[in-house]
Amino acid sequence: MSRKTKPVNKQANKVRVVLDMSPGAVKRLDKLKADIEAESRAAVVRNALQIYEWLLQEVAQSGKEVFVGKKPDSLPSTLTHIKIFFGG
Repeated sequence: MSRKTKPVNKQANKVRVVLDMSPGAVKRLDKLKADIEAESRAAVVRNALQIYEWLLQEVAQSGKEVFVGKKPDSLPSTLTHIKIFFGG
């Protein structure tokens, strides 16, 4: 006696999210996708979320101070709530 199996729905544990982005933001997203050789834009966003979560955990543990490597020429204005120190 054989059992019939139901097809597995790979989308069952996923939620579709639609983002409105400027052309410049999409260009940056696509550059990141190419730079890290990501399989999709969604993979870039998932990676970015993990990094941002890590950064916020570090900030919470260190009293809003995070030490990073060499200071870049400019910082995103969205990071003004975090005090970032650069060494090197």
